[in-house]
Amino acid sequence: MIRSRPTYANGDSPENNIIHFQQPNVLNEEIEVSFEMKGFGDITTSQPTSHVFPTDQADASSCAPKNRIFSDQADLGLARGSLDQQKRKMHLFEKNVPNPKVHESKAKFCYYDLVFGVSAIVIFLFDIVTDVMMVVHYFREKQYEYGGVTAALVAVSSMITCLLGLHWYLIDYHKEKKRTTAEHLTLTPKYVWGLRILCTLFMLGPVVRIIEYLYYGLKSRNIKCHQEEREKYKQAMLYKDLNSCLLRLFESFLESAPQLAWQIYISIKLKRASDTISISLLVGTLLSSWMSLAMSLLSYHKSLRNSNDLKAKMSFKSLPFYFIWRLSEVGGRILCIAFFASAFDLWVFGILTLHWIIVSVWLIMQNTSFYKKNLQEKLFNLICSFVMIFCFLNMREGHTRYRVIIFYLLVYIENAFMLAFWFRFTKDLGAWFHLWGFIVVLVLFALHVSFQVVYYTLFHPTQNIPLCLSCDRHTIYSSMCDDVTHSRREESPAENVNAPNTNQPLESCTPMLSGSLSL
Repeated sequence: MIRSRPTYANGDSPENNIIHFQQPNVLNEEIEVSFEMKGFGDITTSQPTSHVFPTDQADASSCAPKNRIFSDQADLGLARGSLDQQKRKMHLFEKNVPNPKVHESKAKFCYYDLVFGVSAIVIFLFDIVTDVMMVVHYFREKQYEYGGVTAALVAVSSMITCLLGLHWYLIDYHKEKKRTTAEHLTLTPKYVWGLRILCTLFMLGPVVRIIEYLYYGLKSRNIKCHQEEREKYKQAMLYKDLNSCLLRLFESFLESAPQLAWQIYISIKLKRASDTISISLLVGTLLSSWMSLAMSLLSYHKSLRNSNDLKAKMSFKSLPFYFIWRLSEVGGRILCIAFFASAFDLWVFGILTLHWIIVSVWLIMQNTSFYKKNLQEKLFNLICSFVMIFCFLNMREGHTRYRVIIFYLLVYIENAFMLAFWFRFTKDLGAWFHLWGFIVVLVLFALHVSFQVVYYTLFHPTQNIPLCLSCDRHTIYSSMCDDVTHSRREESPAENVNAPNTNQPLESCTPMLSGSLSL
């Protein structure tokens, strides 16, 4: 076992320095890196995670961004704020050893974050209101089948996100109670928990989480507060933001995505002239669902990068490119699903079910580790694989581009099949949407590819992303399935007795190490 000591860019003092590790002249040598820093003591590097969230609000069942030093970190990753102090061993490769670069924490709450949060609330509420109005409209028109399915989509998705939100609150409550009992801290008032649970039960769980995020964000900017207190508010802000975005992500794809496909399907089936109010309501429903999907993806991606000081933050000018990329990706996919369903009805579920099974097996092969219990892990994988019916989600660290290539290859083969069969066998030959629908799908495909390439080429926070990666079997397998170079964690964060005191400022937590973030 070889031990490596860090050198500092500005002398021997660990303060205000970027850590550089001296690379031994070895190839494929397993190395355990240890170092000393002021305020940290003698620390052996743990599995680096996002240490910006209080332990009393984290749990083994949370999804944490697991950053390893020599992997292209998941840019499209999925995580819920947590701490993982599990010790890891890292494999150093002589030709692939980047210096770990800690970005200055720039995840400060700005006024455009306030506008962004308020916009997310408005889009969420507008989406729910228009869906309810569509249900009322269908029942008034005595179209009970359409109204019933529309209502069921809203109810089922709300029930799932409600249970998920309550489950997270239960975890947070027990962790907070345990922490406050041990350290004689103040427990969150019961009326606050009551309001959280009440809002969650009334389908407003994401809203109350966004409001808490905005509250802590504004408090973190209060110059009247001490610096240490503002840092704690910032930690709470990042935690609330990450959880609210993840909850909205699930809500959007469990409700907005099926709702969008269903409303397009109804519009094709009815093909009747409607009054201005009905058309306006339909257009509002379609646009709100579509925007909600893209906004949830953008919000979560932004919050995930903000939660990790090792990752450069998204610039304001990069947001439109990411938004249009995601907007065109889910838009083209849902159009293909709706078009095929309008011609072949229930046969569309055969394609989607097959896709769901393939992706579910793929996620299980990746050995994700978001939950301590195996059953919860598999159920979470099933929910995530449902989201991946419509777009790509990265579920683990490592090289992502091979997973992206495989996923998009599968998706666009399915899209081409559904679009071609609809265009050839539809009963709506000659209808205005027959040719235009085909053209719109092709345009959305071009926009998806173009804006994704432009984003990663010019506007990605991580600069100089390599165009080519190694094509050896180990790299490809580790990218598409399980990373065989790293063992599975054997203990949960809750079981770790050496967890740091999370009531200290951000700097008191274990420093994180990571490689470049690329796709």
